[in-house]
Amino acid sequence: MKLVFMDYDNTLFSQMAEALAKKFNKVENLQIESCGLREGKSLNKDMLKIMKDVGFDLKSNQIKILQDLNKVDILVTLGQNVDVMFIPKNAKLCWNAHIYEEDLEKTRDVIARDIKKLLTDIKKGKY
Repeated sequence: MKLVFMDYDNTLFSQMAEALAKKFNKVENLQIESCGLREGKSLNKDMLKIMKDVGFDLKSNQIKILQDLNKVDILVTLGQNVDVMFIPKNAKLCWNAHIYEEDLEKTRDVIARDIKKLLTDIKKGKY
């Protein structure tokens, strides 16, 4: 099963969500990735700082673009600039995570809470 977090350019929210999901994941054979609709130029410096504050060093992460949605089982979109046209037909779940553009720490904490619930649901076989 593949879980993908997608934002507009894979420089901020999707990177944050991917790191958190990988940390909390206890589901066997779950691939976790992030991507953007378009390729961003560089990782958001504020995101790097607030993630480093809680033990994540993401400065060497690669920026990726959406390549093959037909293999996505669960898609989580993050941010207002993600067009729902890109939701794969076979995705078992698609939801837009709560984003607080002006408060990255709050966004990180809300995403972490939502990811923990999602991973629990996946482990229980809901998807």
